[in-house]
Amino acid sequence: MDIDKKTSAQIVASLVAIGLFIVGLIVLASQYGTTRNGAIEMSPTGGLALVAFIALFIVAMPVVGYLIETADLDSE
Repeated sequence: MDIDKKTSAQIVASLVAIGLFIVGLIVLASQYGTTRNGAIEMSPTGGLALVAFIALFIVAMPVVGYLIETADLDSE
């Protein structure tokens, strides 16, 4: 089964996005969270940062998808 360049670019972009999202959540939890009774509690500022991070992710993913779809990756 051959995978074309556009499909492989979509796979790589998805994997990178998932990795960056997980790293971002860990960074936000470590910067704005405190551990109490085994649970992480986030400050109000951390909650706002988390909402902004998720909004940025939601906006960035379609932009990356659009750039991949409009790129001329199949020509040689």
